[in-house]
Amino acid sequence: MGYVVGELPCPMGFYGPGGMYSLFAGKNASRALAKMSFEESDLNGNLEGLSMYEMDALNESEQKFMCKYHKVGQLANPRGSVGEQVR
Repeated sequence: MGYVVGELPCPMGFYGPGGMYSLFAGKNASRALAKMSFEESDLNGNLEGLSMYEMDALNESEQKFMCKYHKVGQLANPRGSVGEQVR
């Protein structure tokens, strides 16, 4: 998602431990969002090989997040962050 870091003031039921989206918390979930995937192997920033449909889905996800959540930063070194946990 363009390596944007957002503050997610949602109830812990979404992104907290055991929440429906907890696997996305603190990670670059760009590929998973593009593929609409909950697979651990897709929790990375590798966009290679994604279809135009998947890239559109990622752009839509980014727009939704930016409308709902406050942007608090952006990763300075996206290449070095692929697959790494964000803190």
